[in-house]
Amino acid sequence: MRTPKRYFARCGWAAALCLLLLAACAPARKILPREPARGALPPERGRIEYHFLRGSVFQMQGEFQRAIGEFQRVLRVDTANGPANAAIARCWQRLRRADSALPYAAAAVRATPEHLPSRQQYAELLATAGLFDSAVAQCRFIILRKPYDANAHYMIAMILQGRDPAEAISHFEFLRRTTEDDYDLLLNLAELYINTAQFANAASTLRDAVELSPNDPDVYSLLVDAYGRDSAWSKIPEVIELAANRIGDSASVEEFFLDHLTDFLDDAQLPISPQQRQYGAQLATIAANRSVSWRMSLYAGIALHAADPAALRADTLAKQGLSNRECTQQEWESVAEEWSSQQAEPLRALQVLLPSGWRLRSIPAIPLTLGKLYGELHRPDSAEWYTRLAIAAFPGDAEGWAQLGELLEQQGRHTEACAAWDQVLRREHDDLVTLCRYAVSLADRSARLDDALRMAQLALRLNDSLSICHDAVGWTLLKMGEPQQALPYLERAAENGPPSPEIFRHLAEAYESLGNPDKARAAWEQAGGRKTMGKR
Repeated sequence: MRTPKRYFARCGWAAALCLLLLAACAPARKILPREPARGALPPERGRIEYHFLRGSVFQMQGEFQRAIGEFQRVLRVDTANGPANAAIARCWQRLRRADSALPYAAAAVRATPEHLPSRQQYAELLATAGLFDSAVAQCRFIILRKPYDANAHYMIAMILQGRDPAEAISHFEFLRRTTEDDYDLLLNLAELYINTAQFANAASTLRDAVELSPNDPDVYSLLVDAYGRDSAWSKIPEVIELAANRIGDSASVEEFFLDHLTDFLDDAQLPISPQQRQYGAQLATIAANRSVSWRMSLYAGIALHAADPAALRADTLAKQGLSNRECTQQEWESVAEEWSSQQAEPLRALQVLLPSGWRLRSIPAIPLTLGKLYGELHRPDSAEWYTRLAIAAFPGDAEGWAQLGELLEQQGRHTEACAAWDQVLRREHDDLVTLCRYAVSLADRSARLDDALRMAQLALRLNDSLSICHDAVGWTLLKMGEPQQALPYLERAAENGPPSPEIFRHLAEAYESLGNPDKARAAWEQAGGRKTMGKR
């Protein structure tokens, strides 16, 4: 029995045979070309739209290289096609190839000069390439056609910030009047106001910026800077308090306060006004009250001491910070530098530094500082002990040997002092202070005067502007019995300054040796009165 499949298969073969017979018998006729349908595109136009559409799809899919290939097929048909040139420029931009994008953007502008988005793109690429004048020219063209174009105004303002601040300000102010408040715009405008000394305008602008972004530390820092440059110190504590209340996380609070505390400490290295000192004290107090870390407390203490050396709370804050195990040599030395600057209070400095200094005693600079402070307290035993501790930790450091030599000389232990200075000169043969102190010490005792003169003359050759070098040569010559040769050196030392009782004492003795009692008497008065030889 036949299946349906075989039945239909046989019918198919029969039908095909019939069709072949009909085709063979049919009369021949000419096949005419197909007429385009009404409204159909010419072939070139169709190719342009086909490739442009494919390129746009690839561009949307992020396949920029394939998109560029399709847009370039458009340009093979229509080399001046503005949209295709602009599209290729955009693709190269997305591929971070501004150099490749630039010629296509220029071609797009030439093809469609009134198409403002193409000009905007061209201006951006020119600015990226560093062709700022050309970029500004494109933006000016846009503004002539579209006066309220915010992008063009913003680009001109950004480019001209460093070149023409006045025009940049005018564009930022235009944007501020005609657009909604923008935080970055306000910050840029405020910085321009600060740079052009328009501090009141800067403060007003930053006050508006604070309301837009109350959690950003940068805006408060700029506001502090504006008030500080305007010497409006009394207004700053309010800003500091506001920042402390509004800045969110503790890390940002710490960074904010540390920045301003260190800025104040930098300023305090030079003479500052009483108003600025008062601001520094208020800043340090707020930082101490809001402290979120040992480092913040430490720098609050240093700043408070710099602003008001009599403030005992500074000592407490500094000791609190130094007691932390994370405290490093840098922080310890910052405290030591600040407290040691008060020459009349070495005991107070020791009370702050000693507890943590003992923990960090393996760092040579720390026991060396403690030894120096004990020396100022006329505690030679402790001073020598800490100085030798520093030398033991780092025997190659010339500074430790120099300090030891000075301590021993003050105690009248001249031989040991000379041995220490020999150690200095082995390490630093041109150490001016050591050469001069060594020479003067030998001359004081009329010992090894030839060596003393050699060292003093070496120091003078190295630096003939220092009074100690002239004094060392003059004093040694005087002790060698050459007062006439010594006098010019000693007079030069007294003239150069700073005033030193020891130099005037040497000069007085030279005048006495030359039989000039009037000048000798005047020199003795400068020296603070006649003194016997001995400890200095």
